[in-house]
Amino acid sequence: MSFTPIQTQEEFDRAIKERMDRLKGQYADYDELKAKAAKFDEAEEARKRELDKANGRIAELEAAARGREEADRLSALRSKVAEATGVPAELISGTDEDSMTESAEAISAFAKRTVPPAPNVGGAGAFAGEGASAGGAAEGFARDLDRALFGEGSE
Repeated sequence: MSFTPIQTQEEFDRAIKERMDRLKGQYADYDELKAKAAKFDEAEEARKRELDKANGRIAELEAAARGREEADRLSALRSKVAEATGVPAELISGTDEDSMTESAEAISAFAKRTVPPAPNVGGAGAFAGEGASAGGAAEGFARDLDRALFGEGSE
């Protein structure tokens, strides 16, 4: 095939049309490929969102597991300190064995502290028919009150 120069406008238009048809043939499936690429990008974004959601859930579960492990560790320490000191585990506070031991010792010291008994006031708590007349307790109270307010010699 040898080259022949184009002599007329019609020959030029025909040559251009042939070339354009060949180019259009090369890109005939462009719109289809573009749609497929858009669907692929959309699917890829959906996978990324799902992956991010799954990673977030994994992080939450790992944090919850760490929290449970820490709670179990503290519970075991509390039980150990409670056994050693005799203080109920529910009353012990602290984040390590030393602070829990201090807490238990403070609770133990408080529990051992003695409180003096309340004074027994004569006739107080006695009911009618228990050795005192029905008005005896009230009269005794009035007499004691009078002495407390005005002194020993008043009546």
